[in-house]
Amino acid sequence: MDVRDEASADAAAEWFAARFPRLDMLVNDAGIGNNAPGLEALPEGHRFWDIPVSVVKTVLETNLLGFFNVSRRFVPFMTRGGSLVYVSTSDGTMTRPGQLPYGPSKAGAEAMAAILVQELRDLGIRVNVICPGGFTDTAMAPAGAKERMLRNGLPVLSPTVLNDVILFLASPGAANITGEKIVGKDFSSWLAARGYIPGE
Repeated sequence: MDVRDEASADAAAEWFAARFPRLDMLVNDAGIGNNAPGLEALPEGHRFWDIPVSVVKTVLETNLLGFFNVSRRFVPFMTRGGSLVYVSTSDGTMTRPGQLPYGPSKAGAEAMAAILVQELRDLGIRVNVICPGGFTDTAMAPAGAKERMLRNGLPVLSPTVLNDVILFLASPGAANITGEKIVGKDFSSWLAARGYIPGE
Protein backbone atom coordinates (compact mmCIF):
# COMPACT_ATOMS: atom_id res chain seq x y z
CA MET A 1 0.00 0.00 0.00
CA ASP A 2 0.95 3.64 -0.23
CA VAL A 3 1.12 4.49 3.48
CA ARG A 4 0.57 8.18 2.72
CA ASP A 5 -2.75 7.57 1.01
CA GLU A 6 -5.87 7.08 3.14
CA ALA A 7 -7.75 5.20 0.41
CA SER A 8 -4.82 2.85 -0.10
CA ALA A 9 -4.68 2.05 3.62
CA ASP A 10 -8.45 1.55 3.69
CA ALA A 11 -8.26 -0.91 0.80
CA ALA A 12 -5.43 -2.84 2.45
CA ALA A 13 -7.38 -3.03 5.70
CA GLU A 14 -10.45 -4.34 3.88
CA TRP A 15 -8.30 -6.97 2.16
CA PHE A 16 -6.91 -8.03 5.54
CA ALA A 17 -10.29 -8.15 7.28
CA ALA A 18 -11.69 -10.45 4.58
CA ARG A 19 -8.92 -13.01 5.17
CA PHE A 20 -7.82 -12.93 8.82
CA PRO A 21 -9.70 -12.92 12.14
CA ARG A 22 -7.24 -10.67 13.97
CA LEU A 23 -3.84 -9.00 13.78
CA ASP A 24 -1.06 -9.89 16.22
CA MET A 25 1.66 -7.50 15.13
CA LEU A 26 2.08 -4.37 13.04
CA VAL A 27 5.53 -3.07 12.14
CA ASN A 28 5.53 0.45 10.71
CA ASP A 29 8.81 0.66 8.80
CA ALA A 30 8.06 2.66 5.66
CA GLY A 31 10.55 5.49 5.48
CA ILE A 32 12.18 8.08 3.29
CA GLY A 33 15.07 10.38 4.07
CA ASN A 34 18.00 11.68 2.06
CA ASN A 35 16.66 9.72 -0.91
CA ALA A 36 13.55 11.93 -1.08
CA PRO A 37 13.14 13.33 -4.60
CA GLY A 38 14.52 16.87 -4.65
CA LEU A 39 16.69 16.43 -1.56
CA GLU A 40 19.55 14.51 -3.12
CA ALA A 41 20.15 17.37 -5.57
CA LEU A 42 20.90 19.93 -2.85
CA PRO A 43 24.56 20.91 -2.48
CA GLU A 44 26.69 19.86 0.49
CA GLY A 45 26.26 22.31 3.36
CA HIS A 46 22.87 23.58 2.24
CA ARG A 47 20.66 25.50 4.69
CA PHE A 48 17.18 24.48 5.73
CA TRP A 49 15.63 27.23 3.62
CA ASP A 50 17.09 25.56 0.53
CA ILE A 51 14.85 22.51 1.08
CA PRO A 52 11.72 22.63 -1.08
CA VAL A 53 8.48 22.52 0.92
CA SER A 54 7.36 19.66 -1.34
CA VAL A 55 10.27 17.56 -0.01
CA VAL A 56 9.34 18.30 3.60
CA LYS A 57 5.75 17.27 2.89
CA THR A 58 6.85 14.01 1.24
CA VAL A 59 9.05 13.02 4.19
CA LEU A 60 6.47 13.95 6.84
CA GLU A 61 3.67 12.23 4.93
CA THR A 62 5.69 9.01 4.77
CA ASN A 63 7.47 8.90 8.14
CA LEU A 64 4.83 10.46 10.37
CA LEU A 65 1.43 10.61 8.68
CA GLY A 66 2.09 7.18 7.12
CA PHE A 67 2.60 5.61 10.55
CA PHE A 68 -0.62 7.22 11.80
CA ASN A 69 -2.58 6.31 8.67
CA VAL A 70 -1.65 2.61 8.77
CA SER A 71 -1.93 2.30 12.56
CA ARG A 72 -5.42 3.80 12.67
CA ARG A 73 -6.68 1.21 10.18
CA PHE A 74 -4.88 -1.89 11.46
CA VAL A 75 -4.60 -1.57 15.25
CA PRO A 76 -8.38 -2.11 15.65
CA PHE A 77 -7.81 -5.65 14.34
CA MET A 78 -5.75 -6.41 17.47
CA THR A 79 -8.70 -7.89 19.34
CA ARG A 80 -6.72 -9.86 21.95
CA GLY A 81 -3.76 -7.63 22.57
CA GLY A 82 -0.97 -7.21 20.07
CA SER A 83 2.36 -5.62 19.32
CA LEU A 84 2.68 -2.28 17.55
CA VAL A 85 6.22 -1.40 16.48
CA TYR A 86 7.55 1.84 15.07
CA VAL A 87 10.92 1.81 13.29
CA SER A 88 12.78 5.02 14.10
CA THR A 89 16.33 6.35 14.12
CA SER A 90 19.05 7.20 16.61
CA ASP A 91 18.31 10.06 19.02
CA GLY A 92 21.26 12.09 17.68
CA THR A 93 19.97 11.86 14.13
CA MET A 94 16.77 13.61 15.12
CA THR A 95 18.57 16.84 16.03
CA ARG A 96 21.83 16.70 14.07
CA PRO A 97 22.46 19.47 11.51
CA GLY A 98 21.58 18.37 8.00
CA GLN A 99 18.81 16.01 9.14
CA LEU A 100 15.85 18.18 8.21
CA PRO A 101 13.17 17.02 7.57
CA TYR A 102 14.02 13.37 8.35
CA GLY A 103 14.98 13.87 12.01
CA PRO A 104 11.84 15.76 13.04
CA SER A 105 9.65 13.26 11.17
CA LYS A 106 11.06 10.42 13.27
CA ALA A 107 10.87 12.47 16.46
CA GLY A 108 7.19 13.01 15.72
CA ALA A 109 6.66 9.29 15.18
CA GLU A 110 8.29 8.55 18.54
CA ALA A 111 6.08 11.12 20.26
CA MET A 112 3.06 9.44 18.70
CA ALA A 113 4.28 6.06 19.94
CA ALA A 114 4.65 7.47 23.47
CA ILE A 115 1.04 8.62 23.39
CA LEU A 116 -0.19 5.29 22.05
CA VAL A 117 1.64 3.40 24.82
CA GLN A 118 -0.80 5.07 27.21
CA GLU A 119 -3.91 5.05 25.02
CA LEU A 120 -3.64 1.35 24.11
CA ARG A 121 -2.53 -0.06 27.46
CA ASP A 122 -6.08 -0.94 28.56
CA LEU A 123 -6.51 -2.97 25.36
CA GLY A 124 -3.40 -5.02 26.08
CA ILE A 125 -1.65 -3.62 23.00
CA ARG A 126 2.08 -3.04 23.47
CA VAL A 127 3.81 -0.19 21.65
CA ASN A 128 7.57 -0.07 21.18
CA VAL A 129 10.09 1.84 19.08
CA ILE A 130 13.12 0.20 17.50
CA CYS A 131 16.09 1.55 15.55
CA PRO A 132 19.26 0.09 14.01
CA GLY A 133 21.72 2.13 16.09
CA GLY A 134 23.96 3.58 13.41
CA PHE A 135 24.47 4.04 9.70
CA THR A 136 22.49 1.32 7.95
CA ASP A 137 22.92 0.11 4.38
CA THR A 138 19.50 0.96 2.94
CA ALA A 139 18.17 2.86 -0.06
CA MET A 140 17.73 5.91 2.19
CA ALA A 141 21.50 6.42 2.48
CA PRO A 142 22.94 9.22 0.32
CA ALA A 143 24.92 8.16 -2.73
CA GLY A 144 28.46 7.22 -1.81
CA ALA A 145 27.80 7.31 1.95
CA LYS A 146 28.45 3.59 2.48
CA GLU A 147 31.77 3.80 0.64
CA ARG A 148 32.83 6.82 2.71
CA MET A 149 31.95 5.02 5.94
CA LEU A 150 33.95 1.93 5.00
CA ARG A 151 36.87 3.99 3.74
CA ASN A 152 37.08 5.73 7.11
CA GLY A 153 36.79 2.50 9.08
CA LEU A 154 33.30 3.32 10.38
CA PRO A 155 30.69 0.59 10.93
CA VAL A 156 27.95 -0.07 8.41
CA LEU A 157 24.96 -1.97 9.76
CA SER A 158 22.84 -4.41 7.79
CA PRO A 159 19.06 -3.85 7.82
CA THR A 160 18.82 -7.36 9.29
CA VAL A 161 20.12 -5.88 12.56
CA LEU A 162 16.46 -5.45 13.53
CA ASN A 163 15.31 -8.99 12.71
CA ASP A 164 15.91 -10.45 16.17
CA VAL A 165 14.32 -7.42 17.84
CA ILE A 166 11.14 -7.79 15.80
CA LEU A 167 10.98 -11.55 16.42
CA PHE A 168 11.40 -10.93 20.14
CA LEU A 169 8.61 -8.34 20.20
CA ALA A 170 6.36 -10.87 18.45
CA SER A 171 7.13 -13.56 21.03
CA PRO A 172 5.49 -14.44 24.37
CA GLY A 173 8.73 -13.33 26.05
CA ALA A 174 7.83 -9.73 25.24
CA ALA A 175 4.34 -9.95 26.74
CA ASN A 176 5.09 -7.20 29.27
CA ILE A 177 7.36 -5.03 27.12
CA THR A 178 5.83 -1.68 26.18
CA GLY A 179 7.08 1.88 25.96
CA GLU A 180 10.64 0.85 25.16
CA LYS A 181 13.09 2.07 22.54
CA ILE A 182 15.31 -0.84 21.56
CA VAL A 183 18.52 -0.33 19.59
CA GLY A 184 19.23 -3.20 17.21
CA LYS A 185 23.01 -3.25 17.47
CA ASP A 186 22.75 -3.25 21.29
CA PHE A 187 19.93 -5.80 21.49
CA SER A 188 21.98 -8.55 23.18
CA SER A 189 23.05 -6.24 25.99
CA TRP A 190 19.48 -4.89 26.28
CA LEU A 191 18.24 -8.44 26.80
CA ALA A 192 20.99 -9.29 29.27
CA ALA A 193 20.31 -6.18 31.35
CA ARG A 194 16.74 -7.37 31.80
CA GLY A 195 17.63 -10.95 32.61
CA TYR A 196 16.48 -12.48 29.34
CA ILE A 197 18.37 -15.58 28.25
CA PRO A 198 18.15 -16.35 24.52
CA GLY A 199 16.42 -19.65 23.83
CA GLU A 200 14.56 -19.77 27.15
